[in-house]
Amino acid sequence: APAIPAPSRQWLTAELRWLGVETGRVRDLDVAATTLLPPVRAAFPDEPALRDLETALEVERGEAYALLRESLRAQRYTRFVLNAGTWIEAAGWREHAGDGARALHGRTIGAYAPSALAHHEKRVRKRGKGFDRLEPVARHRFRLALKRLRYSGEFLAPLYPDRRVGPYLRAIARLQDALGAFNDASQSAAILAETHRHLLDGQNLAGAAGMVAAWHAQAALAAEPALGRAWRRFRKETPFWKR
Repeated sequence: APAIPAPSRQWLTAELRWLGVETGRVRDLDVAATTLLPPVRAAFPDEPALRDLETALEVERGEAYALLRESLRAQRYTRFVLNAGTWIEAAGWREHAGDGARALHGRTIGAYAPSALAHHEKRVRKRGKGFDRLEPVARHRFRLALKRLRYSGEFLAPLYPDRRVGPYLRAIARLQDALGAFNDASQSAAILAETHRHLLDGQNLAGAAGMVAAWHAQAALAAEPALGRAWRRFRKETPFWKR
Protein backbone atom coordinates (compact mmCIF):
# COMPACT_ATOMS: atom_id res chain seq x y z
CA ALA A 1 0.00 0.00 0.00
CA PRO A 2 2.73 2.59 0.76
CA ALA A 3 4.06 2.12 -2.78
CA ILE A 4 0.74 3.02 -4.45
CA PRO A 5 -0.59 6.62 -4.56
CA ALA A 6 -3.79 7.09 -2.55
CA PRO A 7 -6.20 7.66 -5.50
CA SER A 8 -5.14 4.44 -7.22
CA ARG A 9 -5.17 2.50 -3.98
CA GLN A 10 -8.67 3.72 -3.07
CA TRP A 11 -10.00 2.88 -6.53
CA LEU A 12 -8.49 -0.62 -6.52
CA THR A 13 -9.72 -1.33 -3.00
CA ALA A 14 -13.27 -0.17 -3.74
CA GLU A 15 -13.59 -2.24 -6.90
CA LEU A 16 -12.10 -5.38 -5.38
CA ARG A 17 -14.39 -5.10 -2.36
CA TRP A 18 -17.35 -4.76 -4.70
CA LEU A 19 -16.26 -7.94 -6.51
CA GLY A 20 -15.83 -9.69 -3.17
CA VAL A 21 -19.44 -8.92 -2.23
CA GLU A 22 -20.72 -10.02 -5.64
CA THR A 23 -18.89 -13.37 -5.50
CA GLY A 24 -19.18 -13.96 -1.75
CA ARG A 25 -22.90 -14.70 -1.84
CA VAL A 26 -22.40 -17.31 -4.56
CA ARG A 27 -19.53 -18.85 -2.60
CA ASP A 28 -21.66 -19.20 0.56
CA LEU A 29 -24.48 -20.81 -1.41
CA ASP A 30 -22.03 -23.22 -3.03
CA VAL A 31 -20.67 -24.18 0.40
CA ALA A 32 -24.18 -24.71 1.76
CA ALA A 33 -25.40 -26.75 -1.22
CA THR A 34 -22.29 -28.80 -2.04
CA THR A 35 -20.45 -29.13 1.29
CA LEU A 36 -22.77 -28.59 4.26
CA LEU A 37 -25.99 -30.22 3.14
CA PRO A 38 -24.89 -33.42 1.27
CA PRO A 39 -23.58 -35.46 4.25
CA VAL A 40 -26.73 -34.73 6.24
CA ARG A 41 -28.93 -35.62 3.26
CA ALA A 42 -27.01 -38.88 2.88
CA ALA A 43 -27.53 -39.71 6.56
CA PHE A 44 -31.27 -38.89 6.42
CA PRO A 45 -32.30 -39.57 2.81
CA ASP A 46 -36.02 -39.75 3.60
CA GLU A 47 -36.25 -36.53 5.61
CA PRO A 48 -38.69 -34.24 3.70
CA ALA A 49 -37.48 -31.06 5.41
CA LEU A 50 -33.96 -31.67 4.08
CA ARG A 51 -35.34 -32.19 0.56
CA ASP A 52 -37.18 -28.87 0.89
CA LEU A 53 -33.99 -27.16 2.02
CA GLU A 54 -32.07 -28.67 -0.88
CA THR A 55 -34.65 -27.35 -3.34
CA ALA A 56 -34.65 -23.90 -1.74
CA LEU A 57 -30.86 -23.74 -1.90
CA GLU A 58 -30.81 -24.69 -5.57
CA VAL A 59 -33.34 -21.95 -6.35
CA GLU A 60 -31.22 -19.46 -4.42
CA ARG A 61 -28.05 -20.57 -6.20
CA GLY A 62 -29.68 -20.13 -9.60
CA GLU A 63 -30.79 -16.61 -8.71
CA ALA A 64 -27.39 -15.74 -7.25
CA TYR A 65 -25.50 -16.98 -10.30
CA ALA A 66 -27.84 -15.01 -12.57
CA LEU A 67 -27.13 -11.85 -10.56
CA LEU A 68 -23.40 -12.52 -10.67
CA ARG A 69 -23.47 -12.98 -14.43
CA GLU A 70 -25.26 -9.64 -14.71
CA SER A 71 -22.54 -8.01 -12.62
CA LEU A 72 -19.79 -9.53 -14.75
CA ARG A 73 -21.52 -8.29 -17.91
CA ALA A 74 -22.00 -4.81 -16.48
CA GLN A 75 -19.99 -1.78 -17.60
CA ARG A 76 -18.50 -1.45 -14.11
CA TYR A 77 -16.73 -4.82 -14.33
CA THR A 78 -15.55 -4.28 -17.92
CA ARG A 79 -14.28 -0.82 -17.01
CA PHE A 80 -12.44 -2.18 -13.99
CA VAL A 81 -10.72 -4.97 -15.96
CA LEU A 82 -9.64 -2.62 -18.76
CA ASN A 83 -8.53 0.17 -16.45
CA ALA A 84 -6.64 -2.22 -14.17
CA GLY A 85 -4.85 -3.76 -17.16
CA THR A 86 -3.90 -0.32 -18.47
CA TRP A 87 -2.77 0.80 -15.01
CA ILE A 88 -0.49 -2.24 -14.67
CA GLU A 89 0.98 -2.00 -18.18
CA ALA A 90 1.64 1.73 -17.78
CA ALA A 91 3.12 1.32 -14.26
CA GLY A 92 0.40 3.62 -12.97
CA TRP A 93 1.73 3.42 -9.40
CA ARG A 94 4.50 5.80 -10.48
CA GLU A 95 2.05 8.63 -11.23
CA HIS A 96 1.72 11.18 -8.43
CA ALA A 97 4.05 9.09 -6.26
CA GLY A 98 5.53 10.87 -3.27
CA ASP A 99 9.11 10.58 -2.06
CA GLY A 100 8.30 7.61 0.19
CA ALA A 101 6.63 5.67 -2.61
CA ARG A 102 9.44 6.45 -5.05
CA ALA A 103 11.96 5.12 -2.52
CA LEU A 104 10.02 1.87 -2.37
CA HIS A 105 9.88 1.69 -6.17
CA GLY A 106 13.66 1.67 -6.23
CA ARG A 107 13.99 -1.38 -3.99
CA THR A 108 14.42 -4.92 -5.33
CA ILE A 109 11.88 -7.59 -4.49
CA GLY A 110 14.61 -9.57 -2.77
CA ALA A 111 15.25 -6.72 -0.35
CA TYR A 112 11.54 -6.29 0.31
CA ALA A 113 10.56 -9.96 0.72
CA PRO A 114 11.96 -10.75 4.22
CA SER A 115 10.27 -7.79 5.91
CA ALA A 116 6.97 -8.44 4.14
CA LEU A 117 6.95 -12.13 5.05
CA ALA A 118 8.05 -11.42 8.62
CA HIS A 119 5.17 -8.94 8.98
CA HIS A 120 2.58 -11.56 7.99
CA GLU A 121 4.20 -14.28 10.09
CA LYS A 122 4.24 -12.06 13.17
CA ARG A 123 0.54 -11.33 12.72
CA VAL A 124 -0.26 -15.05 12.41
CA ARG A 125 1.59 -15.88 15.61
CA LYS A 126 -0.01 -12.97 17.46
CA ARG A 127 -3.54 -13.93 16.39
CA GLY A 128 -2.83 -17.60 17.12
CA LYS A 129 -1.96 -17.07 20.81
CA GLY A 130 -4.10 -19.29 22.99
CA PHE A 131 -5.19 -21.11 19.83
CA ASP A 132 -7.16 -23.83 21.63
CA ARG A 133 -9.24 -21.21 23.43
CA LEU A 134 -9.96 -18.89 20.50
CA GLU A 135 -13.60 -18.04 19.86
CA PRO A 136 -14.92 -18.56 16.29
CA VAL A 137 -14.59 -14.86 15.37
CA ALA A 138 -10.98 -14.72 16.59
CA ARG A 139 -10.21 -17.98 14.80
CA HIS A 140 -11.67 -16.54 11.60
CA ARG A 141 -9.35 -13.51 11.92
CA PHE A 142 -6.45 -15.90 12.46
CA ARG A 143 -7.44 -17.82 9.32
CA LEU A 144 -7.40 -14.62 7.25
CA ALA A 145 -3.93 -13.73 8.55
CA LEU A 146 -2.70 -17.23 7.69
CA LYS A 147 -4.14 -16.92 4.18
CA ARG A 148 -2.16 -13.71 3.61
CA LEU A 149 1.01 -15.39 4.84
CA ARG A 150 0.48 -18.37 2.53
CA TYR A 151 -0.21 -16.31 -0.57
CA SER A 152 2.72 -13.99 0.15
CA GLY A 153 4.96 -17.00 0.70
CA GLU A 154 3.87 -18.65 -2.54
CA PHE A 155 4.36 -15.44 -4.49
CA LEU A 156 7.85 -14.82 -3.10
CA ALA A 157 8.92 -18.49 -2.97
CA PRO A 158 11.02 -18.33 -6.21
CA LEU A 159 13.49 -16.10 -4.37
CA TYR A 160 14.46 -18.97 -2.06
CA PRO A 161 15.68 -22.59 -2.44
CA ASP A 162 12.89 -25.14 -2.80
CA ARG A 163 14.20 -27.29 0.04
CA ARG A 164 13.62 -24.40 2.45
CA VAL A 165 10.30 -23.22 1.05
CA GLY A 166 8.51 -26.55 0.60
CA PRO A 167 8.16 -27.76 4.21
CA TYR A 168 7.01 -24.36 5.46
CA LEU A 169 4.38 -23.85 2.78
CA ARG A 170 3.11 -27.41 3.18
CA ALA A 171 2.68 -26.82 6.92
CA ILE A 172 0.69 -23.66 6.17
CA ALA A 173 -1.43 -25.50 3.60
CA ARG A 174 -2.29 -28.30 6.06
CA LEU A 175 -3.27 -25.79 8.72
CA GLN A 176 -5.24 -23.65 6.29
CA ASP A 177 -7.16 -26.66 4.96
CA ALA A 178 -8.04 -27.75 8.49
CA LEU A 179 -9.09 -24.22 9.41
CA GLY A 180 -11.22 -23.85 6.27
CA ALA A 181 -13.13 -27.05 7.00
CA PHE A 182 -13.55 -26.04 10.66
CA ASN A 183 -14.69 -22.54 9.68
CA ASP A 184 -17.36 -23.80 7.27
CA ALA A 185 -18.57 -26.28 9.85
CA SER A 186 -18.67 -23.81 12.74
CA GLN A 187 -20.30 -21.13 10.59
CA SER A 188 -22.84 -23.46 8.97
CA ALA A 189 -25.85 -21.94 10.74
CA ALA A 190 -24.83 -18.40 9.73
CA ILE A 191 -24.10 -19.47 6.15
CA LEU A 192 -27.51 -21.11 5.82
CA ALA A 193 -29.29 -18.14 7.38
CA GLU A 194 -27.55 -15.65 5.11
CA THR A 195 -28.31 -17.53 1.89
CA HIS A 196 -31.71 -15.90 2.00
CA ARG A 197 -33.87 -14.82 4.90
CA HIS A 198 -36.90 -16.78 3.73
CA LEU A 199 -34.97 -20.02 4.19
CA LEU A 200 -35.77 -19.76 7.89
CA ASP A 201 -39.33 -18.48 7.51
CA GLY A 202 -40.96 -21.90 7.18
CA GLN A 203 -40.81 -24.33 10.08
CA ASN A 204 -39.63 -27.15 7.80
CA LEU A 205 -36.71 -25.12 6.51
CA ALA A 206 -35.80 -23.85 9.96
CA GLY A 207 -35.79 -27.39 11.29
CA ALA A 208 -33.69 -28.63 8.37
CA ALA A 209 -31.20 -25.78 8.79
CA GLY A 210 -30.98 -26.67 12.48
CA MET A 211 -30.22 -30.30 11.62
CA VAL A 212 -27.41 -29.25 9.28
CA ALA A 213 -25.98 -26.79 11.80
CA ALA A 214 -26.05 -29.40 14.61
CA TRP A 215 -24.39 -32.01 12.38
CA HIS A 216 -21.52 -29.70 11.52
CA ALA A 217 -21.18 -28.35 15.05
CA GLN A 218 -20.40 -31.92 16.06
CA ALA A 219 -18.01 -32.23 13.10
CA ALA A 220 -16.22 -29.06 14.21
CA LEU A 221 -15.72 -30.51 17.69
CA ALA A 222 -14.40 -33.75 16.22
CA ALA A 223 -11.95 -31.78 14.04
CA GLU A 224 -10.39 -29.93 16.99
CA PRO A 225 -7.60 -32.44 17.75
CA ALA A 226 -6.37 -32.52 14.13
CA LEU A 227 -6.56 -28.74 13.98
CA GLY A 228 -4.45 -28.42 17.11
CA ARG A 229 -1.86 -30.81 15.70
CA ALA A 230 -1.66 -28.84 12.43
CA TRP A 231 -1.11 -25.61 14.40
CA ARG A 232 1.66 -27.15 16.52
CA ARG A 233 3.41 -28.58 13.44
CA PHE A 234 3.30 -25.18 11.78
CA ARG A 235 4.79 -23.45 14.82
CA LYS A 236 7.78 -25.80 14.74
CA GLU A 237 8.67 -24.88 11.16
CA THR A 238 11.45 -22.35 10.71
CA PRO A 239 10.39 -19.56 8.28
CA PHE A 240 12.30 -20.11 5.07
CA TRP A 241 13.39 -16.47 4.77
CA LYS A 242 15.17 -16.49 8.18
CA ARG A 243 17.74 -19.21 7.52
